Amino acid sequence: MEDLPFAVTLLFVMFVFFSSAWIAEKFLFKTGIGKKILLWWDRV
Repeated sequence: MEDLPFAVTLLFVMFVFFSSAWIAEKFLFKTGIGKKILLWWDRV
């Protein structure tokens, strides 16, 4: 159970990352930057 704080922190970081990426996608979609990031992400 000592790994629980690490797992919770990891989930929180992932949530923040995806939520910020979603917000950035909404703002940057018009410029096409979001699509380029998604294409790059698919290659990784």
